[in-house]
Amino acid sequence: MHFPTALLLSAAVSGVLYKRQSPLENIAEPLGISSKPAKREKIAAVIRKDAVREKVWFGPYTLPPLNGTKTGPKLPMQMDPNSIQLNKRMTGFCLNCTVLSGKASLMYEDGTPAGVTSGVYIHHIVMVDMAKASMPFYLCEGQKGFLGKFPAAGFIVAGNDEADNYFTTPDGKFDSGYFISDKAQVAMQAELVNYKNVEQKIYITAEYEYLEGIKAETMDASVSLFSVTGCAFPDYHVSRDKPQYNLTSAIVPIPMDGTIINAKGHLHDGGDEVILTLNGETVCNSQAKYGLDPKATTSLAPNGKAWQVITEMTQCIEPVPVKKGDKLQMVSIYDNELHPPRMSADGHHGDSDEMVHQVQREQLDQLEGLEWLAWLEWPEQLEHQEYQEQQEQLEQLEHQEYQEQQEQQEQLEQLEQLEQQVHQEQQEQQEDLEWLEWLACLCKCNMTQ
Repeated sequence: MHFPTALLLSAAVSGVLYKRQSPLENIAEPLGISSKPAKREKIAAVIRKDAVREKVWFGPYTLPPLNGTKTGPKLPMQMDPNSIQLNKRMTGFCLNCTVLSGKASLMYEDGTPAGVTSGVYIHHIVMVDMAKASMPFYLCEGQKGFLGKFPAAGFIVAGNDEADNYFTTPDGKFDSGYFISDKAQVAMQAELVNYKNVEQKIYITAEYEYLEGIKAETMDASVSLFSVTGCAFPDYHVSRDKPQYNLTSAIVPIPMDGTIINAKGHLHDGGDEVILTLNGETVCNSQAKYGLDPKATTSLAPNGKAWQVITEMTQCIEPVPVKKGDKLQMVSIYDNELHPPRMSADGHHGDSDEMVHQVQREQLDQLEGLEWLAWLEWPEQLEHQEYQEQQEQLEQLEHQEYQEQQEQQEQLEQLEQLEQQVHQEQQEQQEDLEWLEWLACLCKCNMTQ
C-alpha cells in the first residue's frame, strides 16, 4: 500500500519575492495549457467589509468515463491510477492585490457542485505563483529533496474537503495576506477521478477574497509543504495487514521567526487525524470528519457498495508564534477499519492517500527559489530540457559563487600581505629614523667637545 503524504504550509513574509522569468509564460499558449476564466461572479465579502470577493470559473474540462480505455504509462506525480491530470496556466486573478483567503471547488455548468455524490472525486487541486519565490517553513539536512526546495509560492490548495486557504486569521485582524503582483504567473495542477461510466464536463472554480493594493507593513503569505516523509517524495508504503497505524515525521528546525496563523490537516479516506507539535507541545490536532457534518455524503463505488468520504478537516486558527531554531514535527494517524479507504475501479478498497497539514504562517526572512516545474507534467523531452537547463544554471551559480569566494579570499590574503609589508616598511623607516637621530646626536656631541 502506498501513501502520498505531504504537509502544506502557508507563510507570510516581509517584502515581495520575485524570481527570474519562468518559461511557463512563453510556452503555455503553444502547448495549449493556458486557461482563461470562462466567467466570474462578484460575491459579498466575508472576512473584511472593505475587501472584494469573487468566484472565477475555469474550464470546461472533460473527465473521461471510468470504463474508458486508458493508454500510456502512469504519468509522473500521478497518485491515482484512475485519475485525469490537468496542468494549466491560470489567468484572470486580481493583480497588485492582497488575498485574504482562497478556495478551489468543482462545479457543473448549471452551478451545482460536482463531488462524490455525482461521482467526481478531488484527489488534489494545487495552484501556485511561479513568479514568486517561497521560503521553506522547515529545513531538511542538505535541503536537496523533493520538498527541500519548493521554489514557487503556493496559492490555493484543495482536496476532497474543498476547504478555505486562509492567508490571515478568519476574522481578518492579523495583518497578512497573499500578495499577487503584476508579474504573477499562476499555474495549476489538479488530479481528479470520475467514478461514473459516462463522460463528465466540469469547471474548476477559485473563490477568493482580496484587498486592492499591497501595503509595506502587511506580511506576504504563501503556502509551503511539510511532509511526514521529510524532504523526500511524499509517498510511503504500509503493509495491508496494519489497518491502524501512525507515522511520525523527523524533527525539523524552523529557519526563521514567525507566526503560524492557520493550520489544517489534509488526509484521504482512511485518515483519522493529523497532529502538529512545536518543541514537543501539540499546537494543532486536525481531525477528519466522516458524516458528522450535514454536508457529509455517501457515494457509490463501482460495485454498488457505499462508503463515506472525508468532507472536512478541523482547523486550528489561533496564531502560534515561532522562533528560529524551534522544532517542528507531525504525526499522521490512520484507521482503515473505522474509515475504509476509497474504492478502486474493481470494487476493492484502495490505498489511503494522505497529504497532511495546511498551515499558514508569518515569515520574516526571505529566500530565493528555483523554477518550480515538478507538478506541471511537461512532455518528457521538454521536461528533461528544462531540468537540464535548471541544473546547468545551478551549477553555474554555484561555480560563480565559489569563484567569487576564492577571489575574495585571494583579495583578503593580498590585503593581509600588503598590511604586513606596510608594517614592515614602517618598522624599517622607524629604525632608520632612530639610527639617523643617533648619528645626529653623536655628531652634535663631538662638535660640542
